[in-house]
Amino acid sequence: MINSILVQAEKTYAQTIYEMVVSEYPDIEVTLLNNLSELIALPFSTLEKSRLISFSSPNIIPAKILNLLGHGAYNFHPGPPSRPGWGAIEKAIYDQDRAFGTTLHAMNEYIDCGAIIAINLFPIPAGSNRQDSVNLTFQNLLNLFLTHLKELVESPNHLIELPIEWGHKKFTKSDYSAYCVIAEDIDKSELDLRIRAFS
Repeated sequence: MINSILVQAEKTYAQTIYEMVVSEYPDIEVTLLNNLSELIALPFSTLEKSRLISFSSPNIIPAKILNLLGHGAYNFHPGPPSRPGWGAIEKAIYDQDRAFGTTLHAMNEYIDCGAIIAINLFPIPAGSNRQDSVNLTFQNLLNLFLTHLKELVESPNHLIELPIEWGHKKFTKSDYSAYCVIAEDIDKSELDLRIRAFS
């Protein structure tokens, strides 16, 4: 059993994730981190006994902090391994993917590059817009979190890795922004697709 769990999460879900951990494990120390500065400010004595659980947090953790965590760091990514990086949901809609997924992976200093621990794939309903897909994805991500919470808290060793690689092309914030720039002569079908995917 790990004695200290550090939690960082996308702000909409931060309190929910924190309360889930506390509810299941009331006897261990659980710390909700509201920003990266709070993590960096933690003393070595806390870091060395802790595991960091990140739930779709935008924070990029410095390598020196990751190396000080005694039980490693794991992230729940709102996208499948084939879609690392920013805006995975929106790009999947734009590319008209038929399936999507969520990923649990070990964290390193690079975005969505750590060893993959688990994935959960699901179909994208035809005609889904961005909000439909966000809701479906985060429900799936919560399910993945609950499925693996026990081993994240109770196993002090590194979690078993899957022999699956990340996709090689990361969608970036700049890529995302480019799709939101609409030319005057844009085709109507292209405009409709961008509205469905990015608005």
